[in-house]
Amino acid sequence: AETTLTNSWRIHLNAWNDSSPALAADGTIYFGTFDGKLWALNPDGSRKWSFKTKNEIKSSPAVGTDGSIYVGSRDRRFYAVGSDGKQKWDYKTSGWVDSSPALAGDGTIYFGSWDGNFYALSATGALEWKFATGKPITSSPAIIGDGPVVFGAHDQKFYALAPDGKKKWEFATEGAIISSPAVS
Repeated sequence: AETTLTNSWRIHLNAWNDSSPALAADGTIYFGTFDGKLWALNPDGSRKWSFKTKNEIKSSPAVGTDGSIYVGSRDRRFYAVGSDGKQKWDYKTSGWVDSSPALAGDGTIYFGSWDGNFYALSATGALEWKFATGKPITSSPAIIGDGPVVFGAHDQKFYALAPDGKKKWEFATEGAIISSPAVS
């Protein structure tokens, strides 16, 4: 039998989009656009709210257990936004934040930046630690169980860091790593 696919809904954004959507437990859909907006859509496609940053969003958002949305922007900031669309906090880096965040079970938020640093922030936005690679990080991290966080960097290395920020190991490749790891 043939299946006919149809659109349930669509929305006109007036902006390009590289950000993959994140889905909250209540069905809200979150994503970023090149005009610097973090969008929140209801499950029926209607606009819930949008939050404006100062530059484009290529980072894909992540939704925390408390409903907070975490996303990076090319304004060199990483944001925590409440499910009501209000900013909770931001953290300034020295480069674009295209890396999508990974959220650990203990509330730690991991992401990379074009400034060559990999960051670990607390749920309140305080810096727990940062790890310098010397080259941009656009790869989004993955967390292996309760243990190491893994990511690639433009320095042609794939890293595994312990939750305290200490390097467990690195693997040299023959090119910049821009893709994101998946954990089985």
